[in-house]
Amino acid sequence: MNLKKINDFRSKPSVVEYLSLYITSSTFVICGSASVLGNLSSHWAMLSLAGFLVCCACLRMLKQTRDSRAEAFYGEWLIALNPKEIVELKNRLNDQCPEKHLLSRLVR
Repeated sequence: MNLKKINDFRSKPSVVEYLSLYITSSTFVICGSASVLGNLSSHWAMLSLAGFLVCCACLRMLKQTRDSRAEAFYGEWLIALNPKEIVELKNRLNDQCPEKHLLSRLVR
């Protein structure tokens, strides 16, 4: 039996997520710098800050969705194990790891 972790079931962020974060953060830095230097109205800097915060909130929501799906897939993998493998897995895991908490919730 292979010892799997929750991270084995977690998907990686897409290229679009990295690009959106890069574009919004660089736009915010450019607009904020231009606003401080007096070359741009502060309204544009605030608008770019709002866009950056919205992008960060969306990316955070996507990360939480990925994490919850990874836990669900890990739970399905645990359900597919036979009782002997579950006992062996329970003995191999540390007390502080999230896999052990999920396993103890599932065994109850």
